[in-house]
Amino acid sequence: MIPIVQVLLQRSILGTTVDHESSPPRFLLEDNSGKPKISHNVFQFGMKTEETQNGNPFRYLIISRLDAHATAILDMNAIRKFDQPCGGNTKWNRTNSIAEEKEKVLALLYVKQMEELKHLLEWRAKDEELRLCIEGKIPECFKQFWGSDDVARLAYARLLLGQDHVSSQARKEFADQNYANVFGDVHLIQNALFFDAGLASNDRAVKRMAHFCGLPMFPPTDESRCRRQSTARK
Repeated sequence: MIPIVQVLLQRSILGTTVDHESSPPRFLLEDNSGKPKISHNVFQFGMKTEETQNGNPFRYLIISRLDAHATAILDMNAIRKFDQPCGGNTKWNRTNSIAEEKEKVLALLYVKQMEELKHLLEWRAKDEELRLCIEGKIPECFKQFWGSDDVARLAYARLLLGQDHVSSQARKEFADQNYANVFGDVHLIQNALFFDAGLASNDRAVKRMAHFCGLPMFPPTDESRCRRQSTARK
């Protein structure tokens, strides 16, 4: 199956990463003067819920292009509020959600602080445990938000266990209490798992986690080719 997200990967698709970036979201849609930006090769997607006649919820995905009509159908006043200084409740408060997510990741690694990984003697056994867990949960990801979320978290935990510069940098970002986008790459992996799609990225951490999950990269890397071939043989 080739999902629509994969078909559009030659262009740009904005997923859950957007609401975790520090730049005001309105700058995706307009400039400082309020003039709409027209981006024919940029798309956004989300989910909308409506009630049917029998009262049951009906959910469907929406994919829209950020073209000349985008600002006309969006609530731009609400979006602009996120750019107000001292906006209080008009801004997203990510503090609690980030702290809670970090606790979940540390729990997977059986440590209470990231510094403890330096003294983890059985890291190879833990890495193998995470690998097998990811492999067993991959079938639960497609069109399943929480399943794909769990696997993306496992891939991130495995990334943090690594012994090279990529993992070292990931651990440094994880330990930084002021880094609001610490889980940005994890959201990319979750999106790809949910849609059973590939990824287009030069980020080494993204490539590593994609490899852990058997996700194809565009252009394909040697690691992703080997992973897909191995999976196909099984």
